[in-house]
Amino acid sequence: LEHHIRLTYLSKFWGSLQFTRCQISYDHIEEWTSPKPFKLDTVLEDGKLIGFDVKVVTDEVFRVDLVLTDVVLSLSNRIGSSDRDPTKFVLTNEVFVKMDSSNPRELEVFQHWVSDLGRLIGLLMGDITWPRKVHLTPLAADDEVREEVPSTISLFFRPVLASDTRRPHHHEMPVVFEKFVSKLPSIVDHWLSHDPRFQPVKDLFFYTLYSGDNSPTNRLLNLAHALEAYHRYRIGGQYVDKDIYESFREEIISSLPSSIPSDLRDALKGRIKYGNQFSFRKRLGSLLSSLEPKLRRLVTTNEEPFVKAVVASRNYNVHFDEEDEALAVKGADILFLNQRLELLLRIFFMRDLGFNDSEIHEMIVDKGRLLPWNRHDERYP
Repeated sequence: LEHHIRLTYLSKFWGSLQFTRCQISYDHIEEWTSPKPFKLDTVLEDGKLIGFDVKVVTDEVFRVDLVLTDVVLSLSNRIGSSDRDPTKFVLTNEVFVKMDSSNPRELEVFQHWVSDLGRLIGLLMGDITWPRKVHLTPLAADDEVREEVPSTISLFFRPVLASDTRRPHHHEMPVVFEKFVSKLPSIVDHWLSHDPRFQPVKDLFFYTLYSGDNSPTNRLLNLAHALEAYHRYRIGGQYVDKDIYESFREEIISSLPSSIPSDLRDALKGRIKYGNQFSFRKRLGSLLSSLEPKLRRLVTTNEEPFVKAVVASRNYNVHFDEEDEALAVKGADILFLNQRLELLLRIFFMRDLGFNDSEIHEMIVDKGRLLPWNRHDERYP
C-alpha cells in the first residue's frame, strides 16, 4: 500500500521526468545464465519437511556490455548469501539488465525497452519471462521537482499467470547462454532496432504467449495473422508489378455494372485495391518453402495439406464459410495446429536474430520442449 501511495504521489511528476538509467531483473534469467545445476535446500517446519527451496547457484561473477548507439546495455550478476539462515552461507545468483542512456528519455521509452527485452529473453529461453523489479534513475526537469522525486524509483511486478511459477532448467532452453554469449550484442541490437512495421508481428505473437487467453481459436487467429504480417514485412508479395496492376484495377472497376448499389460498389473497390497482394495461402507456402527441408519437417511433413488446414481453419473462423468447414481443424486438434504455427514463428524470429537453419534445428531438436506434441502422429500433416 505504501508503495502504491508513493507511486500515486509521484504520478503528477511523470510528465516532467526523464530517465537516464534503468535496472531490471527478469524471471528465470538466473537459470538462463547459470550453467550449473540448481541447489536444492530442504525447508523444515517444527522438524518436518514441508518443501524445497530451489536456488540457482554460481561461483562466477560476469558482465556483458552491449553498446547500442547512445545506450549501454549490460547484463551482470550479483552473488550473495541466503537470508533464510544467517548462520549458513549459501551462494545465490541474481542477474540484472542495466540500461545507461547518455540522452535522457521519457518513461514510455524505458517501458518499451523493458517489455521488448523481456520478450527477447523469453524467446531465447523458450519460456515466458516477466520483469520482477525495475529501478529507474530520474533526471528531474527543474529544482522543485528534483526536491520531491527520489534518486531512484522502484517498481515491482507480479506475474499474472499461475503457470509461470514453474522454474525452467538451464539445459531445457533453446539458446544456451554461455554458447552464444558472443552473439548477444548483435542479437540485442537487431531486436531493439527492428523496423516499426515489424512491431505488429511481435505484438501478435507475444500477446498469444503472455495474455493467458486459453481459447485455441483466438490463438490460431493471432498466430495466422502474425505469420501473414511477417511475410508481408519480410518478403512483400505481389502477383504483378504495381504499375501494371494499377491499369488492371482501373479496367476492372470501370467494367462493374452501373446497376450495382453504391455501398456494394465501394466494398468491391476496396477489395480490388488489395487484389494484387499475395493470398494467405501463398504467403504461408512461401514461408515454409524458404526453410531447409530438415527444419521444415519439424513443422510439417506434408506441406500442402498443412497449408490447406491452416488457411481453411483461419477462413472458417473469420468468415464461417461452409466451403472451408470441411477442411477446418476443430476441437483439441486446434491445439496441435497452434503448436506448429508457434514453432514456425519462433524459427523465423531466430533467423532474424542471426541464427542459421542448422543452429535453429539443433536448438529445437536437442531441447525437444518446443516440438509439437503430436509430431509422430501420421494422421496430422
